[in-house]
Amino acid sequence: MKFKFFYFFLIATLFTLTLSAHSITFTDDFNDGDMEGWTMKSGYWSNPGDNLLSSYYNYGILWKDDSFGMDQQASVDAYFVDGRISKSAVIRLRSGNSGYGPNPYFDHGYVALVMTNYVAIQNCVRPYFQLHLANMNVDLPTNTWHNVEFSVEGTGTNTRLILKVNGEVYLDVYDTSAYSHDDGGVIALGASNHINRQIVYDNFVGEITGPDSDGDGIEDADDLCVDEDATGLDANKDGCIDTTENMSEIIFEMDIPEQIASTLDKSLDGIQTAIDELPEEVLENRINALINKINAQSDKKISIEDAQFLIEFAENILKSASE
Repeated sequence: MKFKFFYFFLIATLFTLTLSAHSITFTDDFNDGDMEGWTMKSGYWSNPGDNLLSSYYNYGILWKDDSFGMDQQASVDAYFVDGRISKSAVIRLRSGNSGYGPNPYFDHGYVALVMTNYVAIQNCVRPYFQLHLANMNVDLPTNTWHNVEFSVEGTGTNTRLILKVNGEVYLDVYDTSAYSHDDGGVIALGASNHINRQIVYDNFVGEITGPDSDGDGIEDADDLCVDEDATGLDANKDGCIDTTENMSEIIFEMDIPEQIASTLDKSLDGIQTAIDELPEEVLENRINALINKINAQSDKKISIEDAQFLIEFAENILKSASE
């Protein structure tokens, strides 16, 4: 962390983007000296290089362009300046223009407020109305850096919000209100809703991921079985529980000699019969026989990597059938 001191409120930016599947990560070291990629909602922002600052710190909000999403996480180092009144850091997730009133602090969305003596998670749901979802008293020293991390995931009554300071979970709460923001929003930073609340920011990282309705770690956009929790039973990471039918299709798509592929496929037919009609011990014996056939061809007619994958697939079929 950089130990910097400024009298003005600074905003950390997310400039460098890393795109992976349906996950987007933004990072910024504040050395670019420009405001490209940001939309100013309120206040006056500038980046002289090595920092971002606001000369109008009351209600200041800065949106990150193209950061719209549902499951979001943001982390920033915050320096609480000694001698300033009500020092506070603010991270906003699922933030969006509510269309109500002149006060941008009530831009709808979730707000993490961190002060030297108090932290809170709020839901801004309509003009001049906030739901205080969780709060607690704290004792954070001034004239030093603190890492603040805020995340939101899920929708409706399953919306979970977590606030961490210096890696420690301070607040962990579900929003069960009728105002849960299940339509997404953008990542934003800003000053809180009282004058003289000034803070220094550094080293911002923000991440957006798509929803995972069944909770198996595969985002809905990539999940072929969006209502099926395939945790621990999904070797090919398609979001579906592994089956003999899927394994057969994969075998014939691999670079495996046709005769060997047909032999493995015939074993899968016997395994499916055991699943449907025979005792579990028969199924286990047939799965083990298939694994032995795969091992016998590993690093020969089947690559080591493909063999390991097929063995994991076969083991998942046994686990699934035994549950």
